[in-house]
Order: sequence, then C-alpha cells, then structure tokens
Amino acid sequence: MNKVYKAGIYARLSREDEENSEQSSSIENQIALLTAHVTAMGAVVAGVYTDDGVSGTTFDRPGFKRLIDDIESGKINMVVTKDLSRLGRDITETSRYFQRYFPEHNVRYIAVNDGLDTGDPYNPTNDFFVFKTALDEMYACDISKKVRTVLDHKRKSGKFIGAHAPYGYMKDKNNRNKLVIDEEAAKTVVRIYNMYLKGLGFSAIADILNSQGIMSPSVYKSKNTNYVNGKNKYHLWNGVTIKNILSNPTYAGHLTQGKHKKVHYKSKKSITLPRRQWTTVYNTHDAIIDQQVFDLVQQMLKRRGSRQTGSIKKPRPLSGFVFCGDCKSPMTFATTSANKEYCICSGYKRYGKGYCSRHSILLSELEGLILEDFYSLIEHHMDLKCLDALTKAAEKNYSEQSLAAEVKHIKTKLEKLEKALTYLYRDKINNLINHRQFVDLYLPLKEEREVLKNRYDHLNEQLRLSKKPKAGINTARDMIKKLLDKSYIFTKRNLERLIKRIDVFEDKTLTIYYKFKAPH
Repeated sequence: MNKVYKAGIYARLSREDEENSEQSSSIENQIALLTAHVTAMGAVVAGVYTDDGVSGTTFDRPGFKRLIDDIESGKINMVVTKDLSRLGRDITETSRYFQRYFPEHNVRYIAVNDGLDTGDPYNPTNDFFVFKTALDEMYACDISKKVRTVLDHKRKSGKFIGAHAPYGYMKDKNNRNKLVIDEEAAKTVVRIYNMYLKGLGFSAIADILNSQGIMSPSVYKSKNTNYVNGKNKYHLWNGVTIKNILSNPTYAGHLTQGKHKKVHYKSKKSITLPRRQWTTVYNTHDAIIDQQVFDLVQQMLKRRGSRQTGSIKKPRPLSGFVFCGDCKSPMTFATTSANKEYCICSGYKRYGKGYCSRHSILLSELEGLILEDFYSLIEHHMDLKCLDALTKAAEKNYSEQSLAAEVKHIKTKLEKLEKALTYLYRDKINNLINHRQFVDLYLPLKEEREVLKNRYDHLNEQLRLSKKPKAGINTARDMIKKLLDKSYIFTKRNLERLIKRIDVFEDKTLTIYYKFKAPH
C-alpha cells in the first residue's frame, strides 16, 4: 500500500530576494508552482506556510515555526519548497533539518527546482546537498556585504536610513532620507538641554518628565508610527535615554548614524561602537539645539561629576568642578543631619585618613569663597575697557584655536587624498591597473574626500563666525556686571564658561583655575 503524503508547502521571500529576483519568485507564484507539483505526484496539500520579507539566514520565522508545529502534531509528513535556499541560507541549520530533523520525524523533503528528494534514496542530486547549501550561504554573505556597502554610502552622503526618526524629528514626507523637526517632541528636547544646563542629572530629568506625564520616545513613536518597542518594559523615561539625547549631534543639525554594528550577518546581536566610529555628516537638516549650547553640554558631559544618573532633584552646579587640593581626588557632596550640604574629599571617604584628610567644607561656605575670589578679581584686575579683551581672549582660546587646529588637520588629509587620487588616475591611464581595480580603489577615497570636505567647510564657517563680534561677549559683560552688583547666581552654564577647576585645601583655602587670564 502506497504511503499517503500530506504536504506542507513552504514559500519564503526576503527583502533582498524581492529586489534581485524575477517575478516568478514571488510568494504567490511559489505557492502555485508547488501546489501543481504536489497535485501531480498524487499527494495532498495539508497546509501552506509563508514568510514574506524574512531573511533565510535565520530560522526564527513565524511561518516556518508554524510548519514545525504541524510536523510535531502529525498534520504533515512532507515539506516542499521551490528550492533549497527557500528552506534557508544558513549551512549549519539547513543541514540539521535536511540530514537529521526531517529523517528523524519521517518527513519527506523536496526542493523542486534543485531536484532534491529525500523520498528517493537513489536520487544522485541528494549527494550534492552540502555543496548547494554552501553556495546558498555564500550568496547570503555576498548580499549582506552589498547591502552594508549601500547603507554605508547613504550614511556618508548624509541620507537618513533608519526605520524611525530620532525623537524630536520625523521623516520628510517628500524625502524619506531627510529629517524635519517634529515641533511637539522638539519642545521636550529643548527642555532636557535646559534642565541639564541648570545642573540636573540624567535620572532627575527623567523623573521630572515621567511625573509630568510626558510620553517617552518609545511611547511617542508607537503613537505616531508603526513602531513596536519590546526593550523598555515600562515605557518610561530613564537616565540612559536622557544621556543619549544630550550627546547626539543630530540635535545640532549634524546627522549621526552608525552607532551600532551587528556582530555577524547571521546574528541579531549588535554592539555599540565608540564615538570615533560614528558617521556624522554636518549641516544636513534644521537643528533643534543651537551649536553653542550643544558644545557647552558636551563639555559638561566630559566632567566626571556631570555623569550623574541618580535622581537628585536639587541641582549641584559645582559638581565636577571641585577637587581636593592635595590628593587631587574629586570632592563628593553629602548632607549633614541638620540638612546642610558639604563637600568632602572622595579619596578620604573611600580609603580613609591614611590616604588623605577630610578637606570638609560647607557648600554655602565654598560658594561664598568662590564669589569672594570673583569679586576680588573684578575689583583689582578689571575695568570695563579691558572686558572685551578678556572675553575675546577666552573665546579665542576655547573656540578659534581648536577650530583652526582641526581645519589644518583636515586640510592636510584632503591634500594627501588629492595626491592619492592623482596617482590613481595616472596608474589607470598608464594601464598599471584595470578598470575594476581603479573603481574599487577610487570609490572609498572619493567618499572619504566628500566627508572631509563637508567637515572642512563646516569648520571654516564656524571659524568665520567666531571672528565676528559675539553676542557671547555681551553675555559675559552682563554676567560680570551681575557679579559687581552682588546678584550673580551659580549655574552650571556660567561656571562652565568661566572655570576649569577649583582645588580645596585642608585649611579651606581655594585655588581657582579660570578659563581666562587676568590682566596684570
């Protein structure tokens, strides 16, 4: 008596297949082909299983999982695909199903176009299975490389390639590779920067936004797009999200992508790349945050004391500025039983008196000594005539010099690239390299030149603006006038502009290092 086969037809099409295949590979055409084949051999179609837009390098597919469930339940005893690559393109997993799983479950497997049929032990094509799976995997690897190359080129060209725009932006309806400001979310981004400038930590900012019912980025995206987030279980703001927003150059108008990288084309796992490996293209879209504000926040983020993730609601502007004058450890903040804040050497607090002494000082006393030093500096060393010279010197030291140095560095790299391209053209003309070799060498050099040229133009514009009379000078003048009027209030923003660090000694004397030199 002939065995009755209950066939499970399986059809799959990945996004890459869809772009590179003929119409005959569509899901519908695969099903039609396989149905006709099953009917012709006298078997029964017991189920149809499909995965549309899913890569063959993974077996974590809804349709395929349903097929396996039906094998386990005995609903089907034969699996039919158009070819072996429809089953999968991972040599290890495909081999496991072909050589072990299907035989162990008495399931006949047929790949129509490849001539594979495990129901025919004398079929010579079955012997070429390993070779065929190796070719399929090589194809998947090649497609993966080509896709990465295309995406890298788009990133370097300043085109946004993400599925969803960063919080505060949305994709332009007329150009999906360009970002435009989402006015509603952008207001929250501005608030985050302002709160951080006032001295609040990452988690403190997150707590405020959560308490006010402001939707987190994941919830906001879910509401306005087809985004589904499974990582943030409670869908709330957190310190990591705040830090990411504060450190992302995209908010200053410079598209930044390529922050993560998959460990392997077969794996879903990604790793976070160091900042130097990010791809940033300057002036690609409208900025939510002014460049000067963004730069100031980056300076604050570099300070150890600014990397706070605790939910401290009260701002501590001096955090990150104050150090022990003897062991050079940062001063840490604490509160007495009488609810008075004070600073203490973190080296002493951690290692005891054998390492250093307390260097304890009340915060109010510390602030008074700093203001006293300010007043002394202003009254003895400065008048309004020299104010512009002082603030311009500070601007030059911390803006023009750094900009000029980077412009010089990039100019040198551009000159070297131009020479390399010239030599490459000569080698092509002199037939020292063929056309394919020329293209392979030329395209990476050309892309690098474009990125550097964009950065070079951006820096030159910043340098030009830095040489103009600054609104910042008037701000500095106003700030110092406030000092003279005894009405100055400590803020993280103003301290960052004026002070490098403050050393506190055991006898409560201070040494303050300013970002400008006092005139003599």
